[in-house]
Amino acid sequence: MVRSSPAIQERQARARQGLIYLVEQAKAQGEIPAELPTSLVVRNYFCQQNLLNDPGLKEEFASSEKALDDAVEAVVQMFLHGVVTPHVAGGVAETPGQNTAS
Repeated sequence: MVRSSPAIQERQARARQGLIYLVEQAKAQGEIPAELPTSLVVRNYFCQQNLLNDPGLKEEFASSEKALDDAVEAVVQMFLHGVVTPHVAGGVAETPGQNTAS
């Protein structure tokens, strides 16, 4: 199996260590909340990245290079910002049905 290849495992470990470093740097600069466990942030990233390996999704996004680029951008946006649209006026995230106006 390709996944059990020592070279692949080494490469994955290096990628994970690099991402741990980036997350720690972002936490130190206040870009990622310090209270979030680094291991969960890193695992979340890898899980979201694997969304595009789903056979059904691969077929959907394989129709064109633009569709694949858009899908990759969507994964990045979900990782960085979640799936909540910020309220334009105050920059506060608002969930459906939530009324922030008082």
